[in-house]
Amino acid sequence: MHICHTTLRIIAVLVISALHAPVRAQNAPGARASAMGGSYLVMHDVWSAVHNQAGLVYAESVQAGVFYENRFGLKELSDKGIVASMPFRKSAFAISYRSFGYSGYSLSRAGLAYAMKLSDKLSAGIQLNYLTTRLGENYGTTSTLSGEAGFLYQMNEKLSLAAHLYNPNRAKLSDYNDERIPSRMRLGAGYRFSEKVIITGEVQKPSDNKATVRAGLEYLPVKTYPSAPDLLLILLNMPSALAIG
Repeated sequence: MHICHTTLRIIAVLVISALHAPVRAQNAPGARASAMGGSYLVMHDVWSAVHNQAGLVYAESVQAGVFYENRFGLKELSDKGIVASMPFRKSAFAISYRSFGYSGYSLSRAGLAYAMKLSDKLSAGIQLNYLTTRLGENYGTTSTLSGEAGFLYQMNEKLSLAAHLYNPNRAKLSDYNDERIPSRMRLGAGYRFSEKVIITGEVQKPSDNKATVRAGLEYLPVKTYPSAPDLLLILLNMPSALAIG
């Protein structure tokens, strides 16, 4: 009980800190993850393929999802992607693809993930990414490989802990000025009060920027069928923005 109380205090601090953090976070792929402000490390569904691959092992069937956002109605800021996962015994495989931008400038990432249960409470996942940057007709295309890995620990029925490391080798994007893709470390926790309410919090630290804090609260006002979408997601979308979905 002492551990649970301590963790709840930590999550509460994350929520309060997130309310005062500057807005720097990119949108999180997936409607549920986006509504929770990207505070999604401890959640587990098909979108774990782009958040924390360790969560893929909790899916009991083949799943797939797509997302698309056209922020401010500008095609130059369009963000889209697709994910799919398949369980296999005590493990799971997933593929994902995400693209941002337009013909003049675009970023894309294709990923292949594998996750496995290491015990009843602990799971881990890894992913290999193929990253591509396109800079119009005159500048060509640059591609590189990167990796990521994460774990998810279900301490009990209510408390979960997670960590994720993206691009630990800081993959080189260009020889010019030794341009590299930043690495990123995420640490998170979640506490489920009931079948209807879960609160999550996480800290994210890119190698080229200051740390940011995210926190989310999911509330399901009525019980839904397992395959039905969440009816209501209310969240503190951090840093410093409020989202309801």
